[in-house]
Amino acid sequence: MPAFDTAADEFIVYGPAEHAAALAEVGMVISRVAEQDLWPGDVLLPSLTLRLTAPS
Repeated sequence: MPAFDTAADEFIVYGPAEHAAALAEVGMVISRVAEQDLWPGDVLLPSLTLRLTAPS
């Protein structure tokens, strides 16, 4: 699979082993991110657990 290296200003051809290694690395990053609670931020939306109680 070819990729363009902007620093070298050339195309580099990666073989199946490099492609598989890159996909494995991406999979590890995604699995680490998936273990975290992802919320857009306090100013955008409260977490679902805070919305379960009625406002006072």
